[in-house]
Parts: sequence; C-alpha cells; structure tokens
Amino acid sequence: MLLASIAILGAMPEEVDDLLTHLANPVTHTLAGRTFVQGDLWGRPVVIAFSRWGKVAAALTATLAITHFKPEALLFVGVAGALDATAAPQPLPRPLDIADIVIARHLFQHDLDASPLFPPMQIPLTSHTSLPADPHWSARLLAAAHATLTHDLSTLLSDADRAAFGLTTRTPLAIAGDIVTGDQFICSAHGRARLHGLVPSALACDMESAAVAQVAADFAVPLAVLRILSDRADAHAPANFSRFIQNIAKRLASHCLRRALTAT
Repeated sequence: MLLASIAILGAMPEEVDDLLTHLANPVTHTLAGRTFVQGDLWGRPVVIAFSRWGKVAAALTATLAITHFKPEALLFVGVAGALDATAAPQPLPRPLDIADIVIARHLFQHDLDASPLFPPMQIPLTSHTSLPADPHWSARLLAAAHATLTHDLSTLLSDADRAAFGLTTRTPLAIAGDIVTGDQFICSAHGRARLHGLVPSALACDMESAAVAQVAADFAVPLAVLRILSDRADAHAPANFSRFIQNIAKRLASHCLRRALTAT
C-alpha cells in the first residue's frame, strides 16, 4: 500500500466528493466499510475519506487513515455551529455568522465528564482537558482561508447563493479559535449557554474534531482543523443547511485546501 503525505478527512460526504474530482491517479481502498481514496491532489500525495458523523465514527476513520497510510499530517474539514466566545483571547471584530471560517487552536470534548474521578472534559489517564492543533498546518489553513474569503468569493459562489446567505453585504471572517466537540447537534439557546459555560473561549461546536485530535495526538501525527460555520447553533440551525453544504461549504473547503496544499 502506497503511503500518503497528507490524510484529509471530511465531516460531510459532499466535501470529500468535491475533493475527489480534483484527484489524479485515484486508487480506492475499503477499510471497515469506509472508502479511502489515494492519489495526487494539486501535486501532493494524499488519502481522502469521509469520516462519518460523531466522535466514535470519526475517531475510527482517523485511526484507519493513520495506521494504514502513515500520513505526515492529518487535515480535517467540515461545517460547524458558531458560538461567539464569551472570553476569547482576542476580541472578535463582529459576531460570528454563516460562512465564517474557524481554524482550530485548541480542541475540547464538551460531553466528556468522568468526574469526580477526573475534572470535567479531562481525557482520562492524561492531564489534558484540551488538545492543541498543529501550529504549522493551522497557520497554512488560516492563511489559505483568509485569502479565499478575501479574493475568491465572487468566482467561487454564484450571486444568488451569496445573496441567500448574506454574503453580498459582508465578507466572511477567517479566524483561529477554540472548538468544542460532542455527540450532539447543538441547536438551542440552552445548548449554546452550556457550551459557553464549559469553554468560554470556544468559537465553534462540532461532532468530530476533538475526537480526531485525541487519535492524532496518540499517534503523534500533526492535526489541523478547518470548520466553516453553517449556522449559529440555535433554533434556526437546520434552515437552508443542504443548500449551504452543496453550494457554499464544499466549494470553500476545497478552495482553502488547494491554497494550503500549494502554498510555498
């Protein structure tokens, strides 16, 4: 089995499918019911897979990617809910909104609680309540996201889609920040408040990233995470979700990865 220098996992199958359209010399492998596709992506040897949803499924996919393909780094892309940190290290220029991009700084499992044996969110048998993302790849993803949002929106997205999601009157942000992960789809004020109480610095919530971070840390594989905000983790979260994934998120994710992988 050929080795891949970069493993790319997507939280949504549409994002993976879009990347596969740019893959040269694809070779498909099936492991534990998951499809891993190796090939050359913009000059880089990669392996790409849909992680499946939730912490356990994504952790297994990450484990398979690392043990079978021996990547030098793992990049995780997907959508997430916006949280608007109540105690961010740096003030936000405005409240987070749809199509903003968060690059992970630290990753927390908000539903991990082995108290009183361990503090809430602490990974048992470690001293960690969070895990850091790799600074090198995170910086590349942040620069790529900023360039994409600043220069490429008008060519990537149709006028109708930009208007539908309020992107004709504002330019989305690209920002580094903390991300919380759990096996719940957060879509209520109560859910947002609970996460704010646990991790006041969190900018986004998802269902996979911190679990993948734990796997990557155990294998000492650098991990970076790019999350495109699809909603505000409130009662309106499901609205236009499918259209956003198909017409906005997968194009932004693919273009950000292209910039990150080809940057010198």
